[in-house]
Amino acid sequence: YHSEPSKDIYSESKDVNDAYMDLVCEIISHDLSIEIATMDQELIESSKIFIAAYRKDNKKDPLFCFSMLYGARNDELFRLAKAKIPTRVYIPYGTWERAKTYAFRRFDENPSLVLDIIKNQREDISNKIKEKSLDL
Repeated sequence: YHSEPSKDIYSESKDVNDAYMDLVCEIISHDLSIEIATMDQELIESSKIFIAAYRKDNKKDPLFCFSMLYGARNDELFRLAKAKIPTRVYIPYGTWERAKTYAFRRFDENPSLVLDIIKNQREDISNKIKEKSLDL
């Protein structure tokens, strides 16, 4: 799925996470806006720790939000939002070919994503049915 030369690709998840956090910290440290687009709990927690330290040291809020794929980590999105942490949901769109390629790449990177999406969609549908039942 990747067109980058293999020398430019991190093969170990620890290396990927370390590089990701380096970028998050660098961007926030330069007072730039960032969407922290991850469903990885370790990265979410590490980002929250850095953001708290940034607030303490700089006496101001960084420009950030957590962004997640629709249906993938609804539980975490609700927890973040309840804690008054800015969140966004993103929905990929485009031609069927591009959307399919994107979806397969994401599922290949994280196979449990398929089950998370199905579980969250099922919960959303169940909640809507319950809401409708209460309206009657």
